[in-house]
Amino acid sequence: MSNITVAIKGSVRYFSFRPYILQPLRLDVSNSIRFIALKVPLGAIACQCYRSGTYFLLSGACSANTLTTKKYLPMIRALQLLLMTTVSFATAQEQPLAASHDADRSHYLARFANVAPSIDGSSNDVAWESAQWRPLNNIWLGGPLEPTDFNGRYKVTWTEQKLYVLVEFTDDVLVDFHRDPLTQYWDDDCLEIFIDEDHSGGDHQYNHNAFAYHMSLDNRAIDIGSNKMAQEYTHHTRSQWRQQGDKVVWEISVDIYNDEYRDSADDNQPVALQVGKVMGFMLAYCDNDHSELREHFIGSEHAAGDHKDRGWIDAGLFGTLELAD
Repeated sequence: MSNITVAIKGSVRYFSFRPYILQPLRLDVSNSIRFIALKVPLGAIACQCYRSGTYFLLSGACSANTLTTKKYLPMIRALQLLLMTTVSFATAQEQPLAASHDADRSHYLARFANVAPSIDGSSNDVAWESAQWRPLNNIWLGGPLEPTDFNGRYKVTWTEQKLYVLVEFTDDVLVDFHRDPLTQYWDDDCLEIFIDEDHSGGDHQYNHNAFAYHMSLDNRAIDIGSNKMAQEYTHHTRSQWRQQGDKVVWEISVDIYNDEYRDSADDNQPVALQVGKVMGFMLAYCDNDHSELREHFIGSEHAAGDHKDRGWIDAGLFGTLELAD
């Protein structure tokens, strides 16, 4: 890694370091170098345009040329020396992006859409041309899958108002046995979109630290509310899918809400999106061919341990989604 990453936000500078280096250095750095001061949480406005990491705010605003002036060079060199002398210890203590996230999470760089895709179950929109495909291939529940039974991939793009997801998959049988949208919705074929607006990780089972939208075949969005009951959040999304043979193309737009969202309120406002915003993100697909219960659960992230389907509770399983221009 480079010893120091300098991030620019207006006339203020931020320094970022890998978290496993900051853990042992936080006090030393803050005490030794005066212009390193306040820890800024990842996802805060000050850090919107930077990559994953832990940020420290300079103690005062700086001119555009501050970091090249002789006045600050000794401080920067001292910080570099601190980092260099601690690398061996830090490497031994290496941790994931944050204590609340699993190791080996994916990182998706989503490109801005100058023209928003039309939500019509088609992949022909110009906005999708520059978006990268990622596989949907981690089996969380069920045995090995034949490509004809399920084979999936996805793309993500965004505008200032919404996040857009395109999913293509092969599924030879689609079922919707449970007509009540709030009952056993996870046991029918459905797409799940997991979003953690501030990339904080952690528990979201009965709160809105993160959302886990279960997108049904009738284009409804279901998640568990703060009352510990399934609720409909279709007003957060727009969804449309089309099937040709065994191939399904599914498009969804999603309004992004933060953890201040209240189920009982009628004045919740979605978050405006901008370049550099970092969120937790994951996709999954519940596949059922002939059973009362789902037969497979396939996700976009690797899940270790016995409880691979814990994403509906734990946002630490999510990958990282970074919004780019």
